[in-house]
Amino acid sequence: MEEERYQPRVILLHGLARTAFSLRRLAKAVEKDGYLVMNLNYPSRRYNIQELASQLLPTIQDRVTLQTPLHLVSHSMGGLVGRELMHLLPDYNWKNAVFLAPPHGGSHLARTLSAHPTTRNFFQWFYGPAGQQVALEDPDFPLPPCPYGVIAGTQSRSLINPVSWFSHLILDDRSDGTVRVEETHLDRMIDFAEVYVNHTTIMNHPSVHRLVQYFFKYNAFPDVLEEIPEKSKASPISDS
Repeated sequence: MEEERYQPRVILLHGLARTAFSLRRLAKAVEKDGYLVMNLNYPSRRYNIQELASQLLPTIQDRVTLQTPLHLVSHSMGGLVGRELMHLLPDYNWKNAVFLAPPHGGSHLARTLSAHPTTRNFFQWFYGPAGQQVALEDPDFPLPPCPYGVIAGTQSRSLINPVSWFSHLILDDRSDGTVRVEETHLDRMIDFAEVYVNHTTIMNHPSVHRLVQYFFKYNAFPDVLEEIPEKSKASPISDS
């Protein structure tokens, strides 16, 4: 319907070698707050990040207007795609963005695997051009044109994250088993939060859902997650 083009939207971007299916639980949580969700698929292993963002443009431009309030949530490398996407759509009504476990500072693990003789060929084949960009020490992508926050995981070992079975031998600092906490940081981020969860399933954690929902309304994360009331006394930001 035409009126839906003006309703607040949440754009979800999955990570490298994942699909939109990985964000289905997050999508349901956001929909409960009354947002329309665009959980977008893209061929993350086949193209570089700039090309991936460009391929998403027609879908977004077809579904929303310049006035449609837009929120963005990404997982892992999807954050870099999201930064490039927002840069390509500077006149759109971006309200805020939340990045889950993003390699904003590049990935030490990816650099190690892409350079080591025993893993280099597999890494380049499996993760493709975008994986090579994640392996850079400081990927150069534009800062978002709206308020943004970052949520990092801190569970460095998990059975459900196969990478973490060996990554602890490479990642000597705090991490989610794939991305170091310090690598998730981004200049000018408004807020930052940590949750004890691994990289693979951070988007499914109920606490992460609540943090995202809170940030959409207040451009901030709560000081104490457990104390988020059903209806916060804080003044929510306008969604117009």
